Amino acid sequence: MTRAALRRVGKAAASCAAVLALSCSGKSSDNGPGGGAGGGSAGRGGVSSGGAGASTGGAGGASAGRGGASSGGAGVGGTVAAGTGGSSPTAGAAGAPTGDWAAACNGVTMVGRCTNGVYEWCDYFERGLKRIDCGALGMVCRAEPQEALSDFTNAGCFGGACTAADEGCDGTLAYQCFLGEMTVHDCSKRYGPETTCGDGSLGAGSCEAPFCEPDRMVHCDGNVAVVCALDNNFYLVNCAEQDPAGTCEDVDPMTVLCAGSLLQTI
Repeated sequence: MTRAALRRVGKAAASCAAVLALSCSGKSSDNGPGGGAGGGSAGRGGVSSGGAGASTGGAGGASAGRGGASSGGAGVGGTVAAGTGGSSPTAGAAGAPTGDWAAACNGVTMVGRCTNGVYEWCDYFERGLKRIDCGALGMVCRAEPQEALSDFTNAGCFGGACTAADEGCDGTLAYQCFLGEMTVHDCSKRYGPETTCGDGSLGAGSCEAPFCEPDRMVHCDGNVAVVCALDNNFYLVNCAEQDPAGTCEDVDPMTVLCAGSLLQTI
């Protein structure tokens, strides 16, 4: 499933709008490539949340059992709280989190960083840090901004050679193969804790956006645009992805100014 259509219009040239077609029907693709586990030689690691170190899961060996996602015991947890605009990651729920959601991350951004082979980022829904131990997966960490208008992430765990047969899911962790390279990223980073990972438009490791209502609504929460798209699909847009100084400003219930460009649900 891809996301509902958005219209991005430069604030200085509204008549020259660049329309980013992001339709939604079925499984939703995440904003990044992933990588499958190559060769089935190692167990897949889990993702941890909070202040404790990352955990790993999955048994080693030829069968490469996939590890489950687990929560760190010492960190900030957090649940989905009521938000404005009614953009909810669950059917009929009150809304997405609001307020200074990044305060507990001590300067770590949503793009994230690499620390001793661990990818960690400030998670909008956890209100704290989440981590994937790339080293435990036999992969390397990369934390670079996503290219503008690209569907492929530059942040997560990156590994060696793979094929489409290596793609899959471990809870909300998506294992995808892009241009022959393995990558692992967490669907919940953009789509929330109720997202699922499975077979979809990006292969066996595609992310599915959860249901939200009312649709065609968007609002800002800090530098994040919280979107309930045309076909009731929920996701986030990080307005500070390319520019750390990028901001999000509400214009109307269907429009925000995201990093200097109008973002509309259409």
